[in-house]
Amino acid sequence: MSSTFLPEDQVESVSKTDHRTLVVALEHSFKQFESDVAIDTPDCKLTYAELDVLTSQVAAKLQSSIRTQQLQSLPVAILMSRSVEFYVAQISILRAGGFFLPIDPAQPADRIEFLLSDSQASLLLVREGDSFENPESTARQLSIDIARLIDQQGCPDSRTDQVVGESDLAYMIYTSGSSGQPKGVPISHKAIFNFCDWWKKEFTFPGERALQMISVGFDPSIEEVFPTLMAGGTVVPVQPEAMESIEGFLDFVGRQKISMLHTPTAFWHTLAASLKMHDSLALPESVRTVIFGGEQVDPHQVDAWFSKVGSDVRLVNAYGPTEATIGVSYADLRPGIEPTIGQPIPGVSFKVVGADGQLVEAGESGELYIGGVCLATEYWNREQLSAEKFVSCSFLDGQTGYRTGDIVRQGSDGNYQFIGRVDGQIKLRGYRIELGEISTSLGAHPLVRQAHVLVRQFGSVSQSKYLLGYVVAQPGEVPHEAELKEFLQQQLPDYMVPTRIVLMDSFPLTAGGKLDLDQFPDPIAVASHGGDERYLNETEEKVAKVWKKVLGVSQLNRESNFFHIGGDSLLAMRLVLMLESEFPGPMIPVAALIPNPTVSSMADYIAQHRSGSENGVSKNWPLLTRLGNSSKSIRVVCLHAAGGGGMFYRQLCDGLDPEMPLAVLEAPSLYQAGPVVLERQSVVEIAQDYVDCILDAGCQQKLTLVGYSFGGLVAYEMARILKQHGFEIERIINIDSPNPQTLKKRSFLSRLWHRSQLPRTIGQRVAEYKLLLQRKWRIKEVERLAEESLPLPVSLRSLALEIGFIRIAKGHIPDPCDVSMHVICGEDPEPEHYVPDDYGWGEKVSELTMVQIPGGHNTIFAEPYLKALKEAFQDALNDRR
Repeated sequence: MSSTFLPEDQVESVSKTDHRTLVVALEHSFKQFESDVAIDTPDCKLTYAELDVLTSQVAAKLQSSIRTQQLQSLPVAILMSRSVEFYVAQISILRAGGFFLPIDPAQPADRIEFLLSDSQASLLLVREGDSFENPESTARQLSIDIARLIDQQGCPDSRTDQVVGESDLAYMIYTSGSSGQPKGVPISHKAIFNFCDWWKKEFTFPGERALQMISVGFDPSIEEVFPTLMAGGTVVPVQPEAMESIEGFLDFVGRQKISMLHTPTAFWHTLAASLKMHDSLALPESVRTVIFGGEQVDPHQVDAWFSKVGSDVRLVNAYGPTEATIGVSYADLRPGIEPTIGQPIPGVSFKVVGADGQLVEAGESGELYIGGVCLATEYWNREQLSAEKFVSCSFLDGQTGYRTGDIVRQGSDGNYQFIGRVDGQIKLRGYRIELGEISTSLGAHPLVRQAHVLVRQFGSVSQSKYLLGYVVAQPGEVPHEAELKEFLQQQLPDYMVPTRIVLMDSFPLTAGGKLDLDQFPDPIAVASHGGDERYLNETEEKVAKVWKKVLGVSQLNRESNFFHIGGDSLLAMRLVLMLESEFPGPMIPVAALIPNPTVSSMADYIAQHRSGSENGVSKNWPLLTRLGNSSKSIRVVCLHAAGGGGMFYRQLCDGLDPEMPLAVLEAPSLYQAGPVVLERQSVVEIAQDYVDCILDAGCQQKLTLVGYSFGGLVAYEMARILKQHGFEIERIINIDSPNPQTLKKRSFLSRLWHRSQLPRTIGQRVAEYKLLLQRKWRIKEVERLAEESLPLPVSLRSLALEIGFIRIAKGHIPDPCDVSMHVICGEDPEPEHYVPDDYGWGEKVSELTMVQIPGGHNTIFAEPYLKALKEAFQDALNDRR
């Protein structure tokens, strides 16, 4: 096979006649591969010969509709969904001597209107039968119906062969800019031919079946079509139903015998993770090349890919801005080798430039400048922006270079490493930070599949900025925000740890498959109306001052909600300690934030709380917080877990009747200063204190007791004590709390085998064991401080309580009790112990109901399992079995 699209004896003559264009290349394919299928859709299969005739006919119609001088002065817009008509329209415009502007009708109507208005398109091609609303535009419309064209194949056309030169425009693509306004990038035949000719020789062959899945309004879709047609392959447009799931996508690829896939990086990340996590999924045998590009690749997903797919399928990382004609460098990825963006393709040159405008030394990072035949020369009608981005460079021999805004570094092997964006490097609190570094670190957590970090500005006036992290979890996993922050704190300085980390089901994408940064939620955003509101009293002002310091924000108002502006359980503990310092008196339970989440409501609570007894409370006296609006006697009592806190009940009780008289009990030691000392050394003694507390607070004769983990044991013993006092226990709702005497500890080998069955890459396993080692280190630190009777930092108090309560629980032997118990347990096996099917309560209670829900002991209170837990909890509360 010849190394170019023409026979070798024609190469020299073509280059001399200035005809290295897509038109000449395609017309050669029409003749060389006449009987082969060029485009394959469910509705129509077109051979190269048929494509030749149809595009010639449409080109003739275009030439009769557009003045010759307009063909290279204004684009012909194509507003069509992915279809045979769309590909016919593209080629027909080129053969008529014009250049096309592809527009995906799935884009917002306002953007479509802007593209047509800004480009001043001379003609708008639409597909007959498309159901979308045609935009308002001064451009004349021409409808294309492939069935009618096929019927007219025998009709002669009047097309005049248009000689197209290398410098003539082939197409124009609009790309979004930092200003938010799309900008048109016109690309010449010389530039796109250089790219397609290289691509064809590097990746494609006659008979190649290439999937066309990228939005038709973005330039990577062009590399799916034209190199394939130049090589004699078949373009297979993806069908909408194939994109509904990874399973459906792989099924479509297999049935269509696709040999080449080109996907956006975000989609490939999902594909790689899905293949790794699900044994039932496999890449079809027909696929021989997979190419992705558009964003920085996650090296952990590369490892996941090779562990499942192997190295027989070629995996390629593509790089290139629209201004440099789709792609300018490609790198073959290998297992265990850090991904790069490779080296520039023929006809393209890279230069790495420092902040001083001079070339950097080898191995140093700097902004990438691109030169060569690949470049556009300007933005469409954007003179000032063109002058800023397309610059004359002495290091490119005075030729034009394009400033990419990308930070790269050339390695000793000649390959370029993508570091981040110039605009991705920020200055926060005096420190210069690379957002990509934080994203990479966050993505290394074993429970995280994808990670991204953004910087946001607080309010409309303040210049205060903060970091937000976003993660998509591994299938079936729900990482806790505090756990992720702690993971980052082991790798990064404090100023690089995001204020909040948001768990998302998936990252929002633009129509082109890139991350849609405008659609990422901001949990810290507060409608401050340009500044702080006037506070009603000194207490509110002091509360707001403490909140600002803890949350790291500069603006609040009276109704600012702690949980909506970055508050979590760890910050809540810090907040309470600072409030107690600001307002001396009785302790403030963290759970008080649940019914009092705003500045004004917390100020009211403090005012009322401090007006009570000044003598304080017993160190053993649990902290009681009422939830909801009811002032009636308590009917439902929720007990804390081993960590001592009860903040997690906020999520569980969200959506319940606010008039339900419900209270949460927390361990007082969690908030006391000094060492953590448990004066009560049995579950029964703890339960007696808690019974005394609710009796003192006022409770109904009929009670429901709710306990999670260690709290389930306390609830059981409270039921026994209350029944002895004549109370009626409607039910115990036990959330994943087994009878400790029925647990059997797994052997070391069993625990090791159990963990080995979890879907983890080598890197993820290392990170997971690192977390285990960190926990052991924290436990030793707690033990050391306890031995020396030293106070514990806020971050370790909950762990210290957990250690103490677990020790107490191990020695507890529950006696039988005539009570009804609902056990809500997770499906995931407990890694440390074997747990009996009835959780060991079958012979202890008079009536037992077992309900199993997705998730495990440490995950059922978090998404995506929280919904199932809430449903099971409400069913148990209403005694629905």
